[in-house]
Order: sequence, then C-alpha cells, then structure tokens
Amino acid sequence: KQDMELANKLNSDLTMAIESGNAMAGKLRNKNLKNYLYNHVEKYEDLQKSLKKVVSTSNKKLKSTNFITRAFSWMQVQLSTFRKSEESDYVESFIKGSEMGIESSTHLLNKYNAADKQLKDIAFSLQSMELENIDKLTDYLKRTDY
Repeated sequence: KQDMELANKLNSDLTMAIESGNAMAGKLRNKNLKNYLYNHVEKYEDLQKSLKKVVSTSNKKLKSTNFITRAFSWMQVQLSTFRKSEESDYVESFIKGSEMGIESSTHLLNKYNAADKQLKDIAFSLQSMELENIDKLTDYLKRTDY
C-alpha cells in the first residue's frame, strides 16, 4: 500500500513540476536561462519515466493526475506571470518551486519510510535535482550580466 501511495504522490509532484516548469520557462527572454530550465524539466520527465517503469514491474498503474489539479497548477502559473516582469522574478519562482519539491519529497520519505527502495531512490533523486536547481538559480540571481 505504501508503495503505490508514494508512487502516486511522486507522480503528482513531478507532473506539477513539468507543467509549471514548461509554462514558466516559455515566458523567459534569456535563451541560456530558458534552455537550462527546459533541460531541468526534461530531468523531471526522465524521473517520471523511471517512476512509471518501477510501478509497471509490479503490474500496477499510477493514478492519472487529476485534471482539476493540473488546471489549477496551470492557472497559478498564468496568474503569477501577470505580476512578473523581470527574469529574476521567474528565477525566484523556480527556486520556490524547487524548495516546495524538497519539502514535499522529505515529507513523503518520512511518511512512507517502509516503501520500496527504488521508489525512495526516486524521491531522493528528486531532492538532489531540486537542490542542484536551487544552487544553479541562486548563482544566476547573483550575476549582473543577465
């Protein structure tokens, strides 16, 4: 039971990260930053594929992500972009998203500590990706040439 609950929560988090990442990266003007963020979204997609592969080996299926949840995520991104005009505003939003990803995956790892090792490894990989993203984007904010 813990395995599928963890897998479904990770899938939901990854779907939200992919959709909001793509939507916000599309709003950026700086090509280097835009490319970096699209590449980061591809890492989320690869992690989601790994998750689906792990789940499929147990002959189970992930719950499809709720349309309302996905629509809400999209609407949040669209509304937040009305308030953003500088590249740094978008970067700060990405950092906040990565912080939420770390918080969520930490919570999931604590809650589902008896889950399958492969699933927990995916959650640890997500944490690592998010930490790397925060470091990279924090460095970006310190630059004056963007």
